[in-house]
Amino acid sequence: MFENYKETDTFARKVMGFIHDEELDYDKVVERYADLLESYAKNMTDEDFVNIDYYESLNYSFNYCTGYSLEKYLKEDLETDSLRLKASENKHYNDILKGASKIVERFNYLGLEDMASQMGASLYVIANAVYDYEKSLEDIDTKTLS
Repeated sequence: MFENYKETDTFARKVMGFIHDEELDYDKVVERYADLLESYAKNMTDEDFVNIDYYESLNYSFNYCTGYSLEKYLKEDLETDSLRLKASENKHYNDILKGASKIVERFNYLGLEDMASQMGASLYVIANAVYDYEKSLEDIDTKTLS
């Protein structure tokens, strides 16, 4: 996408709202992402809201700002049976799904049901990757304490 690391870093930080020399803390990055989803749903014009390029840029930047730590957890397993349990266990997962639901609601309100389902599925996959990644960290901590 970009020719060098500096361009990528500048772009991703700008999209996520971090200043150029701010330390990227995982928790802050995930919280900012969830906040941005909600902000997109509430504050964008209809024309900008339906522009998929904004979501692609946001998701690309989110992946970059988390140090690509979620990539191996991004899978298209849309098993929703454990949705409530995961949301009750993990604040980041819950916050991303709240923002995602607002995105889906707005697409539906605009009569764009296909976009709503595609974006909903995409954002669910990202929320699930956050959950799986954070769960793996808990498992590592548990093994370390044993």
